[in-house]
Amino acid sequence: MKKLGFIGCGNMGFAIIKGIIDGKKLKSNEIICYDIIKDLLDNLAAKTKIIKAKDNIEIVKKSKIIVLALKPHIYEIVLSEIGKFLTDEHIIVGMTPDVKISQIKAMANLENLKVVRIMPNTPAQVLAGVTGISFSKEITDDEKKFFMELFSAFSEVFELPENMIKALGTLSGCTPAFTYMFIEAIAQGGISLGFDKDTAYKIAAQTVLGSAQMVKQVKKHPAQLRDEVCSPKGTTIEGVKFLEASGFKGQIMEAMDKTYWE
Repeated sequence: MKKLGFIGCGNMGFAIIKGIIDGKKLKSNEIICYDIIKDLLDNLAAKTKIIKAKDNIEIVKKSKIIVLALKPHIYEIVLSEIGKFLTDEHIIVGMTPDVKISQIKAMANLENLKVVRIMPNTPAQVLAGVTGISFSKEITDDEKKFFMELFSAFSEVFELPENMIKALGTLSGCTPAFTYMFIEAIAQGGISLGFDKDTAYKIAAQTVLGSAQMVKQVKKHPAQLRDEVCSPKGTTIEGVKFLEASGFKGQIMEAMDKTYWE
């Protein structure tokens, strides 16, 4: 019996599997995976050495914990297929902002099914992710502890009320894209100042990384840290003034609003 089974191995599934293995929580031979797209499955197995299954049913028969790394519209198809093979001992891990714990139980036609709902993000690939997690009432305290430790291999884990999981998809799931755009803008600004491209991108990425570490470790409000960089009549405050006048923070908040809908 494998400790962990995955149905689906796209970008997010790959990120989690890689994070769990690199974080030394499970070994490759303790994870089994299936994807209808053979190339995705073969690529995952080649890179991580996990076990390949021949279909979804084999995943259910050979693993107690089953992670659904699927698009939301595929959930009902898969759960209706595997539902009759599930028992009260199986644990289904849903990984989408759009399918609730109650819906997973209904799709599997198992009222007492153990369900964990997670919302990770792609920096899991480099062991620097964020994962929100909610549990159905059937999950025991020991099982909760297992999942919190498992996902801590590649992320900072936050147990949340289920009604906040979708919001976390915006807060930590979408915003890496915005952050990459910010890094790109800083780097391009550096190139315009005369830096070569590779150096500019390395400096931009490290500057954002270091700034984030300051927020986490120094325990000061970001606004205070910003003010500490700004000297009276200095160059930084001129840039800050321009960004404020341009609605920089408001634009980010508006972009986040655009990614969230009921």
